[in-house]
Amino acid sequence: MKIRAPRTEARRVSCLIESIAGTEELFFEFPDRYPPQLSASGNWIVPIALLLSMKQGEPLAIDAPISPVLLRNLDTIQQIYRAWIPGLKQVQVVAPCDDESPLAHGGAGLFFSRGVDSFYSLIQHHACISELIVIHGFEFPYNAGAGAVFQEYMESARRVAEDCDKRIRVVRTNAKDLLKPHLCWGMSHGAVLASAGLCLEGSLSKCIVGSTFSYDALHAWGSHPLLDPLWSTESLQFLHVDSDATRIDKIRRISDDKVALKHLRICISWKEGGSGNCGACEKCLRTMVALHVIGKLQDCPTLPQRIDPRQIRALSLSADNAIFWKEFLPFPMEPELRKAIGYILRNYEFGLRPAYQLFSIQSRAERIADIGKLVGRLLVGA
Repeated sequence: MKIRAPRTEARRVSCLIESIAGTEELFFEFPDRYPPQLSASGNWIVPIALLLSMKQGEPLAIDAPISPVLLRNLDTIQQIYRAWIPGLKQVQVVAPCDDESPLAHGGAGLFFSRGVDSFYSLIQHHACISELIVIHGFEFPYNAGAGAVFQEYMESARRVAEDCDKRIRVVRTNAKDLLKPHLCWGMSHGAVLASAGLCLEGSLSKCIVGSTFSYDALHAWGSHPLLDPLWSTESLQFLHVDSDATRIDKIRRISDDKVALKHLRICISWKEGGSGNCGACEKCLRTMVALHVIGKLQDCPTLPQRIDPRQIRALSLSADNAIFWKEFLPFPMEPELRKAIGYILRNYEFGLRPAYQLFSIQSRAERIADIGKLVGRLLVGA
């Protein structure tokens, strides 16, 4: 895989990625009225190109200078990714070494999505954060379908920045579109954060990434305390923060902050034509239950004030989100709500679909197979 024609302009960095799959452009744009000082190195190319190269098993050649610190870390980064993502190959990376890497200067930027994790990190590290970095092309598509909705989303983010006396920094990129056809987004999104941050190494000295999982629930994930710091260079340090807090700890903390509750955004409902929380998806329901069990749901205007246990019983959990639902079990709650949570956790444990799926969309053979699976697991447990 070869990286051709890397360019740094006033508001945009770009390059061409040539591989056996063809040639595609990768870009990061900064539409701010006052654009940042963008990196003149090729460091920002590395995270995205490395993952694509490992997936295709091709050596990676970058025609741009790379930080010596980052180059030294690439073997370790590849070892971690290969342990987490089946099918990736260890590849050789060839690039000129940047012997004139600038020293660290500038402030600290926090990747900000208006979600639980980023709001918690904003509150916890308020004093050292100078910028809130919002990526257009991460949750919202960069090129279509969310123009007006994204602007409404950004207006809310700007109000948060104003209330917290921070600068807002918008990054528009097509990196997700390049990665998703080849790699699971849950495992590759951290590379987009790293590339976006490295674009700004001329303006920032630190990039802060709020944790998704607490230390007692860590597992393979695209943004991780083991992986994120390895993207650092001489001039930019990546910090993965707040893994000491569980999700319920974070929600308890932000529930005392009026700005966070007023602007909290859990799900991305732009496809339905709205910019707020849908109140029915797994992420919304999970957050509603958390606020409910600590007695703060009525204080959050961006979420429905009533929880329907039937909506919870219709959920299918994964290993990534079952962790959060288990946190609710020690809390007192209404019997029907506890039963609904226990039901979806049992379905997850035994690999079953919700009852509404069992009897509405499954064939008779599929229902028999599910029942056989459940009986088999029960017998093994006995």
